[in-house]
Amino acid sequence: MSKNTPVPFSQKFSDTDPLALHLLECLLAFDPKDWPSAEEALRDPYFQGLANVDRESSTQFEFQRRKLAKDDVRELIYRESIILRCFRSTFVVEIRLTSYIRGH
Repeated sequence: MSKNTPVPFSQKFSDTDPLALHLLECLLAFDPKDWPSAEEALRDPYFQGLANVDRESSTQFEFQRRKLAKDDVRELIYRESIILRCFRSTFVVEIRLTSYIRGH
């Protein structure tokens, strides 16, 4: 996938708080390596005065510590799609059965 030159949010949303736009641009960066951690995001000037980040506990989840190869990610996406497909099929059957029972 090619990386296009981003349009600055300030051009699209000129009436919006510049601090909010800067934070959004950081959070929505194309490359996940450029995303701030939750702790870094909460330290952003946009949130200044809302909370004392130093008093908050910080944790890292197990999935954040793992480095996945491209094939591992593909396998996880495939498994998730199978689960979603099974869930969707079950949901459709339940809707049809309910409609049949109600006589619709």
